Amino acid sequence: MNPTFHADKPIYSQISDWMKKQMITGEWKGDDKLPSVREMGVMLSVNPNTVSRAYQELERTGYIYAKRGMGSFVTSDKAIFEQLKKELAEEITDRFLEEARSIGLDNEAAIELLTKRSSHHE
Repeated sequence: MNPTFHADKPIYSQISDWMKKQMITGEWKGDDKLPSVREMGVMLSVNPNTVSRAYQELERTGYIYAKRGMGSFVTSDKAIFEQLKKELAEEITDRFLEEARSIGLDNEAAIELLTKRSSHHE
């Protein structure tokens, strides 16, 4: 499923976030070959330069690696995946707490709500 882009964040960053989620959920596994920048641009209906910037960011941070003449691949480093999972979980938590505060809940009330809801989903 392709991402829906929002105006509040640069598109290359949203592509990068979407790609990270594809990795965490197992859609893309370690050492999987990624579509070329051009292919990804067509797939997402964005300029290849934007995709290239996302790929560069992901490569710089170790989530993907490039092989000259062969393309880009998902890292197989499990520690990177664990760190990514932790970072994404923290972002989700921060967004939840921010939204909870925006409707007048303090952190304690928000945590209590989460605890109650999680027991319903077990």
